[in-house]
Amino acid sequence: MIRRFFSKFLYFSCYYGMISFSQPKSMIEKSKINVNWKVIGHAQQKLYLESAFFGNRLTHSYLFSGPPHVGKTALALDFARLLNCENGNLCGKCLACVNPVEIFSELIVIDKDTEIKIDEIRSLKRDLALKPLSGQKKVAIIANAENLNRESANSLLKFLEEPQKDNFFILTTAAVGFLPQTIVSRVQKINFSPNSKQETEKHLNSLDISKAITKQVLELAPNKIGLANILSKNIEELERWRQQDMELDDLFSQSVFERMQYTSQISKLETQQIVNIFKTWLILSESRLRQTKQKDMKAQTDFIKALNTALMHFKSNLNKRLVLDNFVLSF
Repeated sequence: MIRRFFSKFLYFSCYYGMISFSQPKSMIEKSKINVNWKVIGHAQQKLYLESAFFGNRLTHSYLFSGPPHVGKTALALDFARLLNCENGNLCGKCLACVNPVEIFSELIVIDKDTEIKIDEIRSLKRDLALKPLSGQKKVAIIANAENLNRESANSLLKFLEEPQKDNFFILTTAAVGFLPQTIVSRVQKINFSPNSKQETEKHLNSLDISKAITKQVLELAPNKIGLANILSKNIEELERWRQQDMELDDLFSQSVFERMQYTSQISKLETQQIVNIFKTWLILSESRLRQTKQKDMKAQTDFIKALNTALMHFKSNLNKRLVLDNFVLSF
């Protein structure tokens, strides 16, 4: 019984990034140059990238894998600037460091919550084919890479197999299990863990927001600085997340019949709207799992598994009512 429980916990911990497997110590060496990273936390990941950068051990393709909203894409942006920084330390003065993302000519970013289509990958390839203008490297960041469809993933794979000399790819994902294994096998994977509550609270205290807002944000996103940053700046979004959190409580307390009634209502929404609700529940459930007592952990892990199964079925374009009915019977 204990062995089975631990196996389940280890599976979810690895999948959602709650357990971080550090890089080999032989590959991590402290640089003598102080890099001015803007991202909070993730010291081991920064150290690994510094070691690769200053030790001339860069690979052309990276996969930043871990929970959503913990700073994966933000660190990818920092790393892209470091690759092009004139002083090699994120000096904050050269064009690579100060240019907004929108006019940073050496950087191409695909960051969306919906399906990433083949035309977007083709456009990215055309941009990468152009030589760098002011910087040294061209960097493509594909956030939420699990949203690649089959055609776009295959198109990207061909590019990853034969990268150009000055091109770098950084993929980020909160669901590495949704990515084709052919892509995962061709990138250097770096695991990310949730932020500590102390890091999140320290960041919120540095912002010009009330203590009441700080408390509400910490309750929803104690280990996700990225999400905390969004919620602290958008009261409407904060209220939406609070509403979803309350609906999550209701869902757990309802009978199967009541859950079926609820899913019957949301089945009238567009599929993408339902997917967004499920992704919100998944993020909230991850935070709850870290605070759950051992005796209640099975219910939380079963719910997370049901959410992920439903999201995978939605991605496969299965009938949404069938997916929802299967979901409520799975936890």
